[in-house]
Amino acid sequence: MARFVGCATADGAVVVDERQATSVPRVFAAGEATGIGGVGLAVTEGEIAGAAAAGVARVDPSLVRRRQALRVVARRMERAFALRQELRSLARDDTIICRCEDVRRAAIASFADSRQAKLYARAGMGACQGRVCGPALELLFGWQPGTVRLPLEPARLSTLSTAALAGAATSDAVHTAGP
Repeated sequence: MARFVGCATADGAVVVDERQATSVPRVFAAGEATGIGGVGLAVTEGEIAGAAAAGVARVDPSLVRRRQALRVVARRMERAFALRQELRSLARDDTIICRCEDVRRAAIASFADSRQAKLYARAGMGACQGRVCGPALELLFGWQPGTVRLPLEPARLSTLSTAALAGAATSDAVHTAGP
């Protein structure tokens, strides 16, 4: 959604300022969209973003301190669990690379990029949408994340009003039919 409206991103996350504002005026972001950091960080960022979006001039300093402390923890966790180069030599043909879709290394080793792995072997198509296997694909094969197909599509107002009218007619028919 953030990319759809034109927000700047870096390292797979939406770029925000200290008030959780994005590069697009009046658009704020919080939680995993701004980087993985756990529920505590997400909630704190949400409180800051909500206050800023509501026009609060000065964000509560205790929220800013809490966010900073939680970001420090998130960076430490990221360093502690970073994929190391020696993992490249440990993966065998039967090593599961995409656990959501049970895709093994042999099934994707011949592909040219992450898009082919997604299209032909479903790597990155599972519940995590590539958040777990994406970094592994990058480490093992040097593949950069592919383009994301946004879950949004423009719709004509006439289409929406027709659908709303059809839904209302169906609802009325159900309520008037009786037993």
